[in-house]
Amino acid sequence: MSDQLSNIESCESSGRIFLSVLLPTLNEAESMRLLLPRLVETLNVSGCRYEILIVDGNSRDGTCEVVETFTRNLLPEQVKGMEGCRVIKQELPGYGEALKAGFAQFKGDFLATMDADLSHHPGVITDMIAVAQVSQAEMVIGSRFIRGGGTEAPFFRAFLSKILNKFFRFSLDLPYRDLSSGFRLYKRSALKSLNFESSGYEILEEILVKFHIQGYRIVEAPFRYRPRKHGQSHARIFAFGIRYLKLLPSLRRLRIRAEVADHEERAYFSRNLVQRWWRRRRFKGILRNSIDFGRILDLGCGSDLLVDVLPNSVGVDLNLAKLRYKRAPGRRLIQGDGCFLPFCDESFDQVIGCHVLEHMDALTQEDFLREIARVLKPEGRLILCLPFFGSLSWKFIRRIHSFWTHPEYAAPYPREIALERLVEELTKWDIWLKKKIILCPGEVLMVFEREGRINNTKDLISKGLRSNETTY
Repeated sequence: MSDQLSNIESCESSGRIFLSVLLPTLNEAESMRLLLPRLVETLNVSGCRYEILIVDGNSRDGTCEVVETFTRNLLPEQVKGMEGCRVIKQELPGYGEALKAGFAQFKGDFLATMDADLSHHPGVITDMIAVAQVSQAEMVIGSRFIRGGGTEAPFFRAFLSKILNKFFRFSLDLPYRDLSSGFRLYKRSALKSLNFESSGYEILEEILVKFHIQGYRIVEAPFRYRPRKHGQSHARIFAFGIRYLKLLPSLRRLRIRAEVADHEERAYFSRNLVQRWWRRRRFKGILRNSIDFGRILDLGCGSDLLVDVLPNSVGVDLNLAKLRYKRAPGRRLIQGDGCFLPFCDESFDQVIGCHVLEHMDALTQEDFLREIARVLKPEGRLILCLPFFGSLSWKFIRRIHSFWTHPEYAAPYPREIALERLVEELTKWDIWLKKKIILCPGEVLMVFEREGRINNTKDLISKGLRSNETTY
């Protein structure tokens, strides 16, 4: 809670708005008469500087007039922290268009979105702010389906909503329980970094998926949904479900791309038993051959679990989304290029490079290996995990894999590596092959040591490297 207070005080001293509250409305005059006073009272108690934005979709019941009258009649003591209560005219129809109109104009460090029909209690906003500050989350979802949450909606509507959420949670492999809740809190920096296309209620799914694949932290806070007291609901559960189903294929394509934030971690826990076995076998192979102490550098760490379990390790990756996803207190992660490492010479006892080299061209590979040699200590260990290029198993598996899940795997790599040549390259820096392990069909784990026991490259070739590892 101290973090929350310090952020509020920072906004007070700088003149910034801490919180914006966005209310999409369409013929909500009666509800707004009750909601606005409660909302202002709640936010005044919180002590933050705030603004209220009403995005109106051409209401015909005097909703805009209710807002103007309320604002005009406010007493000075009632607007201690308010920086404005204004109406934004919605140009295009649809709930998604209303949200996008508000996203374009809000000024706060945080944005809360809520329904204007009294189904969302204003007091939950301060709870969500506290959760965001404690967890360092970029999105907080007011959730009906976690412990402490609930819904008072009619049974059939509540049942269908729960089924839809479970279906999309399973289809998109997301860990959140309430994917369709519109009661949310967003951090400005994260929300402004993304673009959204949906025009209807399905925008809630789109926002959630895009936040997740960019590695932004999303947490759920319980709240109890209450049915509206005035007017008629504008959401139709069947139409809502149909629009979600139409959006699902494009979200699914986004979700399975290799560059999404949790790609490696998701593979480790995959429902695909083959993929899960493969990932865990690689993980165990690296752990078995890792040192028991000393500093460890994981190049191209992604969202793998190695940085979780290897003590005193540093993860480096170019993909900021993956690093953002893996951030945690005490965890050392750096966005950087493996060809230009920001470390002193001979500063690591072990370097791990898992499926990194094959994505580089020849010149980049040479720079990458030179940097490894520079930061690796004498008697240090290097672990490289690579496709077994040239083997029949690799050719077969890549074809199956590209057809099944990842179309980008069908494209040729910049340079398919001859493992024999790789061994020869590393000997230039006194890094010698100690062990070669076939982890899985089409994948090899190579363990090197600097100034190790094998001193003759010809010995390596005589052990079968020349006959087994050729390019094509």
